[in-house]
Amino acid sequence: MGYRYEKLKDIPPNAAITAEAREALRNRWAAAVGAVSMVPAAVFVLSILLGIGAYAILNSLISGDDYLSPSFVCVLILIAAAGGVINLFQQTYGMAVIHWVLNFLDRKDVAIFQSFWTTLRLFGKLMLAGLLITLIVFGKTLLLIVPGILAALDYSQTIPCLMDDPELGVREALRRSRAITHGHRWQAVRLGFRFLGWGILCIFTLGIGLIWLWPYVVTSGMVFYRACMPQPWEESYEKLPPVKRQSCITEKISWALVILFLLLFILGSFTDTKNTARKIAAVYSVTETAQ
Repeated sequence: MGYRYEKLKDIPPNAAITAEAREALRNRWAAAVGAVSMVPAAVFVLSILLGIGAYAILNSLISGDDYLSPSFVCVLILIAAAGGVINLFQQTYGMAVIHWVLNFLDRKDVAIFQSFWTTLRLFGKLMLAGLLITLIVFGKTLLLIVPGILAALDYSQTIPCLMDDPELGVREALRRSRAITHGHRWQAVRLGFRFLGWGILCIFTLGIGLIWLWPYVVTSGMVFYRACMPQPWEESYEKLPPVKRQSCITEKISWALVILFLLLFILGSFTDTKNTARKIAAVYSVTETAQ
């Protein structure tokens, strides 16, 4: 017989969840804003500066059709490598924030880059989980919109489950997410709507208010996860789906996938940069012909 999904436990109302999030952030806003908002904002600005700098360098080095000389290709590779690293960082950092906030709630002194390192070690599981969730949600959305939305809510806690219990397999994390959200899906939706008004107000601050809103949103989301997740001393813990097997994705496989994705990001960045160089060279050629 398969696992029978049922409501595992009652959880506090959203007002209590957001109040607990504010209490967790009290006197610790600086750390939360720095880890959750400022680091990705700084990387975003860095990526823009890299793009501007790359364009300026390409524009200054290109002369006629000499945009594929060995020295110029080396410059393209360096720009592509920087772009690939930034791209990998941006794709991974959001999941690292989940790990950091979970430790933040436990009052554990974990640096954000320690959480980022942990995320890289779990990269294979996280990518597989994300792919499976995308396929499940997409498949159910093709049937009807509502089943797709319900599936997205069912598996919304998969990444926190993996971050909270790194030994968990992907299949078990998916089942655990579905189990702990059963009976709380509508509350999860209402929790998201609680921040809608704040998000609209942040528009009038030119987005600056998001620097404080985002840590509040993420912390509230993780408080919601902790409220749904039974603890070992609770009776409902025994009702969680059984862990029948561990994931076959080892840490070595995760690191291999990190390198593979990094190479793919670098290749994509190299292709984009080379196309940009070709366009700049074409403009130079047209200009020289006109003269």
